[in-house]
Formats: sequence, structure tokens, C-alpha cells
Amino acid sequence: MVIENYPTNEALKEVFANNIAANRSRAFFKEKGILFLSSKRQWIGEEGQYFYFGLDDINRLSSYIETEKNYRKSSRMYIPKADKFDLVVETLEQLYNSGYQGEDNLKVSDIVISEDKAEIQIDYSKKKPGMLDLLSERPRMVKFVIEKAPGNDVIGESIVVDIHHYDDADYRQVKKILDTVAQQNDEHDIEIKEISLEGFSLDERIRLFDDFFGYNFEDWVIDEIKRISVKKGDEEVLPEEEADVTHDQLLRGINSAILNGSSLRTNQFVQAGLRNGFYFSSARVKLSHRREAKRIELDLNFKSRPVMLEVNIFKTYEVIDEEDEPSVFPQPEQIEYLRYFRNVIFEIYNNIIADRIK
Repeated sequence: MVIENYPTNEALKEVFANNIAANRSRAFFKEKGILFLSSKRQWIGEEGQYFYFGLDDINRLSSYIETEKNYRKSSRMYIPKADKFDLVVETLEQLYNSGYQGEDNLKVSDIVISEDKAEIQIDYSKKKPGMLDLLSERPRMVKFVIEKAPGNDVIGESIVVDIHHYDDADYRQVKKILDTVAQQNDEHDIEIKEISLEGFSLDERIRLFDDFFGYNFEDWVIDEIKRISVKKGDEEVLPEEEADVTHDQLLRGINSAILNGSSLRTNQFVQAGLRNGFYFSSARVKLSHRREAKRIELDLNFKSRPVMLEVNIFKTYEVIDEEDEPSVFPQPEQIEYLRYFRNVIFEIYNNIIADRIK
């Protein structure tokens, strides 16, 4: 997000008073040697509107605003054999140096390579129908990271591809550029795989969420499951449509199992759903940090169109006087948390596959 027009005093007042957490605003001013003793956002808005800020400051403030665009979304695909890492990166570098351009003006526009990791940027044109133009094209950019990831004794190391995106089109274009890499090295059998529930039994699909809910996270503890999506086949449904279990009962049963430290697979409501062919496809989880006064709501979503795993930050909070105050965490912090949770899910996913192989 880039601010093109300098905001008025009234706009600054409104943003500080209603759209940015007080602690975030106070930290922002403290960096500039200005100390606000009040924790009330309205007071910060009244006084803060009269300071002059540079363009970088204004853009920074815009990233603190409580809006969906300021929460990071991410997804992951992978290449099973880590020994293909150098070949994949070298091919992406060749596409960059050669000026390769594919469908939708797709091209590699930047690449930074370090040991066991590469950061890549691709540009493409997104077609969109509209009222003024029947079909318009908008330039878009998306970044992704390729790096080696540990596996287990059965699966072994993989190459993971982590994408930060705003919509599904970004994911599809990353998949296209990686498919191009595979096609140019067809003799090396580079397989681009997506993390999916397809091919998992109902019990394995439940186990994936069960193991995540019961995982011993390094810095986090689960407070509550806020939402759970239930599917039968490819259609999202409510459990009560075909089972004697309501969605609220299912949520209460899941949260009760988590609080008691018991497995979801032994829970009567989950068992009732399994008997009727239901499984979980997504969940929203609220977690508290073990050492810092902050909480996070995390969305885990296994999508089928396109096939992809999304791990998104839905909302973040600072805990003030035991109350949750919405506060947008800095982007690098969000990226760090998302990477950790993607790794946890990938570990559980690989363990399920390894147990099946055994």
C-alpha cells in the first residue's frame, strides 16, 4: 500500500483515534522522540494530528491500519526431492537472465540467491472485466521463497515454495512459472506438488487438524477454535444437514477436547461426523503468545479450487489490562509467524504420509 496524497490533519486525527492501536501509535511517536503518556486513542489523535510526517512515515502508518489488506496471507507447495534445489534455482535464474515471458506476460523480474534459499519475484498481467473497459489488464507482482525443509526418516528433505499473496491468481502464476521450470528439465523428473487433503482418508483428514490443535508450539498456546468448516465430498455443509450434530455442538466439543488435552478422534461429536462422511477443511484458531502480551487469529484453509493450502493471519491483538485490543503486527513479524505455522502443518502432513508408507 502506497499513499499518494498527503493526508489532512482531520484524516490523521481519524486514523490515530479510530484505526490504529494506541500502543502502536505510541511506539511510532516514541521512535521520533515524542512521548505520549495517555493510552487513549482519541487523545493521541487530538495531539498527533499536528505533527508533520514524511512520506515514509505516512506509508508506515498506513500499514498499521486495521484492514484486511494489512494482514498477510500465505500458501505453500513443495518439491519432494531436495537434491533438485540447485537445478530449480539455476533454471529460475536462466528465465530471469533470458527475459523469458509466458502467458499473461508472466516473467521472473527479480531473484536473490543465498545458501539453501532463493527469493523470487514474478510479474504478470491480470485480466479483469469491467464497466469502463470490457476487459482491462492490470500489472501484478508476487514474491515467493524457495528453500530446503527438513523431513522425517521416511519422507526425507523437501524443497518448499512459500508464497505471500492477496488472491488465488498469484498462486496460479507461481505454479505456472514452476511448471515451466519442470518442463525445461523434464529429464530430471521435477514434480511440483500441492499440499492437499485429496488422497487422505476421512480419519487422516481429521488427524491433521487434531495433531495441529494438540501440537506443542514453541511460543504459542491455543486459546480457542473460533470457527471450523465441515465438508462432505467437495461441498461445504453444516453437520446438521445430515447428522445429529449441530455446528455449535461440534465447536463446543472440539474446544472441550482441546482444554482437556484429549484427542478429537475420540470425541463423540467428531465420531458422529465421521460416521456420516464429514471431515474438516478449514479452521480459525486463536492463540496466545507464551511470553509476550499478544494474541493472533490464524486461518488454516485447505482449498480445492485451486488445490492449495492457505495459512492466513485473520487478526492480531495486543493484550492490555487483560483485554484484546486489535493491533496490526509489523509485516516482518507476521511473515515470521506464518512461516512457523506453515512448517508445523507441513511436519504433520509429512508424518501422516510417512505413517501410511510404513
